[in-house]
Amino acid sequence: MGIRGQRREPPRSEKRKVKSENQSSADGADEGGGLQRRTHDAVYDEIRLRIFTFHIPFFTFGRARANLAEYPVTPEVPQPRNAPEPPPMSDPARETGTDLMIKFDDAGLVPAIVQDHASGEILMMGWMNAEALGQTLETKLATFYSRSRKKFWVKGESSGHTQEVLEARTDCDQDVVILKVKSNGPCCHVGYRSCFYRRIQGTDELATVEEKAFDPKDVY
Repeated sequence: MGIRGQRREPPRSEKRKVKSENQSSADGADEGGGLQRRTHDAVYDEIRLRIFTFHIPFFTFGRARANLAEYPVTPEVPQPRNAPEPPPMSDPARETGTDLMIKFDDAGLVPAIVQDHASGEILMMGWMNAEALGQTLETKLATFYSRSRKKFWVKGESSGHTQEVLEARTDCDQDVVILKVKSNGPCCHVGYRSCFYRRIQGTDELATVEEKAFDPKDVY
């Protein structure tokens, strides 16, 4: 029984318990790089964490929160799958400028697609070099370069089926030309209105889908 007014010393078992808890707190503070003073809410959160995670020591969660506060995680923004990025422009002057800068191939040629200006039907495709293109733009008559004969030729110069160029366009890379024309007669030398008179069926067959407009023997 203690004396009134005299300070009661705790039992040795309680001293060891207090000392152990103090030592654990100090070790946790040292290991975590120094924890900030916890608020009532923070302590409450730790208690809940300990209850639901099999009594893991306090300093573990305090240390984790301190690290998260110091190095916040930025959530990733989900990106649509298979969304290719647009390629950067390699030649802005050619791709978006207003100067005609046709890109000819190694042979000095550029493909030219001929299209009916009214229906949009593709009539033929030919090759142009710089001179053939210049003559086409100047005369407004479709003019091409024959790779086999190595010479210029004006469409319709033999048959009379000339093509009046109403509009000329080029693509973003300026390596293809489109001529929108008024065709004075059928286009194909085989006798069809368009050179694209056959349809590909399956992987190895062709089917004729147009009727002949003239007999080549009567024209050439």
